[in-house]
Amino acid sequence: MGVDAIFSWKPDSTDESGEYGTKYKATDRFTKLILNNIAVLPAELKTSNLVFNNNKNMSDKFMGSVFSITDSLFKANGHVIDYKDKEKKFEKVFKRTVIKDPNRRIFDIYDDPLDLLNQFDGYLVQIKAALDSTAHAVNPLLGTNFPGWKSKEINGSRLSGVYILNDLKNKKEPELDALIKYLDNATKDVSYLVNLRNKPVHFGGNSSLRGFFFSKSDKEITNPIISHPDGNKENIREFINESFENIIVFVSRVILYSIQYKAPKGINIEQFINQRGDTEFRWRF
Repeated sequence: MGVDAIFSWKPDSTDESGEYGTKYKATDRFTKLILNNIAVLPAELKTSNLVFNNNKNMSDKFMGSVFSITDSLFKANGHVIDYKDKEKKFEKVFKRTVIKDPNRRIFDIYDDPLDLLNQFDGYLVQIKAALDSTAHAVNPLLGTNFPGWKSKEINGSRLSGVYILNDLKNKKEPELDALIKYLDNATKDVSYLVNLRNKPVHFGGNSSLRGFFFSKSDKEITNPIISHPDGNKENIREFINESFENIIVFVSRVILYSIQYKAPKGINIEQFINQRGDTEFRWRF
């Protein structure tokens, strides 16, 4: 069955494992997705014995990195929750301010609440942290030593994860083709998220974001938006919802392809949906 929580454990009085406390708990759609697509993979696919042949050091490194990913994604979800809560509160205040003073409605009015946009920045920082931990997670599976999800400028574009991609291509192993193709196809979207994160961290701000806006011409109020390089504008809340689900699935697939690479020949990972509608993974022999 899909899981709703993962527990910490400690030996009980009979030296057998006993429940110690809740480590992760699904409280919404995103945390459920994180648990069932990432956090459960070491246990669900029995990586300790089937993939690492009971090599405790390698298995522990992998599991530790998977939990680091889970930590970062749960923290990102905390920023998502706070962003949505704060947006509702600021929206009420902004509308009340505009309505309260008719003299102000002859102007275009902007309001960029710093505390609100900080939540968006925090979300992106935790996404990048999850990607760095993903690089660490695949090391014991791929026999690599990636220090993180590093970026490199190529033809005027800063591409994230390209060092990993190039390293795997240089191995020239057909067994890596599926992972290489997946990374190749996802590089542009992942790089966009990482570059958004880099703007406030390295360059002091993000000019593609705009807070609440009242237009004097059409008398309409719009919530915070993000302007994409192609000229399209999107509600930040909707962008977060879409990008967060995509990055969770991305991390899950990178780990799954890497597990499959390390697994003994003749067994393959199978994804299925159980009766509860949860995603599960198992080996097909």
